[in-house]
Amino acid sequence: MFTKPNTKAKKGFTLIELLVVISIIGLLSTLAVVALNNARQRSRDAKRVADMQQLMTAFTLFFETNGNFSACGLAVPATGAALHADAGCGSATDGMQGVLANIEGMRDPSFPAATTVTPLTSVAAFVSNAACTPAVYTAMNIAATNATTFEVRFCLESGSGSLATGLHRISEVGME
Repeated sequence: MFTKPNTKAKKGFTLIELLVVISIIGLLSTLAVVALNNARQRSRDAKRVADMQQLMTAFTLFFETNGNFSACGLAVPATGAALHADAGCGSATDGMQGVLANIEGMRDPSFPAATTVTPLTSVAAFVSNAACTPAVYTAMNIAATNATTFEVRFCLESGSGSLATGLHRISEVGME
């Protein structure tokens, strides 16, 4: 009987098997990253809508107390991605700060606190922003005294609830 000396069964994986496994792992990780990014967009949109609902409630309370939406209630900052209570209101509890204590911290969730951006303060500037970049909660149409209307604009990346992707606003009539 003739046998080959030192013949052993080969152990391990072939190159093709390794490439197939690596390809499958790469495909699964790509799908996971895409799903995570979509979840993050929806989460940021939900935060934006919650912020706007809270702000709308604060405006309503401010109106019930003062009978108007004066600029003393809310000011648009020169720089920064946040709405803030106007310093000209007197004490820290006057104006919007009195009905919405955390108004200073209301930022679009896309921008961390350290980010500085220039707010778009005119309708033309905001509408011409075709990308509808979610950056600034922009206050509009708030007169210096005795204002009876207000408008705060915001952008949604992927939509939230009944609100579609794109530009939206809250005003004295609600959220649209």
